[in-house]
Amino acid sequence: YSFKMITAEGKERIILAYKEDRWVFYEVGDPLPFEDVELYKKRYIRDRLNNNIIYSYLLKNGIDFKRIDEDITESFTVIRTKW
Repeated sequence: YSFKMITAEGKERIILAYKEDRWVFYEVGDPLPFEDVELYKKRYIRDRLNNNIIYSYLLKNGIDFKRIDEDITESFTVIRTKW
């Protein structure tokens, strides 16, 4: 799981939680006002950052990921018929 944001001032915030041989949690940059930093203290790293947490961070920034395509009114599809 990863969350990356660059503020209007150019400050970068990165949060990662992933599993290779073991779970790893990584963060760089100052926490942003909408983050629940208490989550990052949880015993299990998989509970510190996951899809639900990322979704809630997006919502707090006015982005509803589940409805992100609803405003697209014009689009087209290209089908390749010859290789």
